[in-house]
Amino acid sequence: MEATGLSVVSLLIVQTLTSARPLPLSHPKSTEHSTGTVNIHRTLTASLRLSRTILQESHRLQELYRVETLLGVVLETRRELEFLPSGTVPHSRWTSLQDSERLLDMALKLPVFRAYLERLRTRERERSNGNRSNILGDLDTILLHTRDLLLLIHTQMSVVGVPEPRALSLSEEVLNHSAVWDNLSEGYLVLRGFAHYLGRVVRDLTVLLVRDRARGRGRARVLGHTSQPKRQVAQHRSFQSAHGFKRGT
Repeated sequence: MEATGLSVVSLLIVQTLTSARPLPLSHPKSTEHSTGTVNIHRTLTASLRLSRTILQESHRLQELYRVETLLGVVLETRRELEFLPSGTVPHSRWTSLQDSERLLDMALKLPVFRAYLERLRTRERERSNGNRSNILGDLDTILLHTRDLLLLIHTQMSVVGVPEPRALSLSEEVLNHSAVWDNLSEGYLVLRGFAHYLGRVVRDLTVLLVRDRARGRGRARVLGHTSQPKRQVAQHRSFQSAHGFKRGT
């Protein structure tokens, strides 16, 4: 069964590589600037490795939450579509996505899931009366790793010149119900939706990495054009500040 799954993923990647025109992941030599270099191949490799780690962590936490919080109750799947970003896209559309579109989708939707996971952590702290638990520990780890993944994705966007997207709006009702059970069950839906979207992230990053290898351009690339280095560096720092990225945290 596992071998079959791998072969299907490999087929999807091959179809994607041959059906869409990739966005160049390098700048012309004449536009290089000495503000610093970014090795896009290493960044993509680190992003893919980290996304796989988060996916494993989210599956583990999802099952832990279901057993310890919901006492094994199985919930309907339809509710999650009402408030969570979707990772589902038609196959024909997915294979034709440009590199920039894949990065933008991650940059838009991962912060939404991260914000809902932070709310879930708040609810878990309240429920546990401030005591530490396995669920809280796993949430802390996933939130930190997702923060790091977002920083890597934003770095890749800066390299290819993709502008920072406007943040998606959050639903104030999510995990803010007066009924305890509604919050508990919704927490599980957030975890399940997050794991489902991470599967999409892993596939997209795999495509980006394979494309970069195919281009044979895994060398260091300069961050920013000579005409716009200050704006891109400022945009990078603005993203870090807006999402709570701090040195040493």
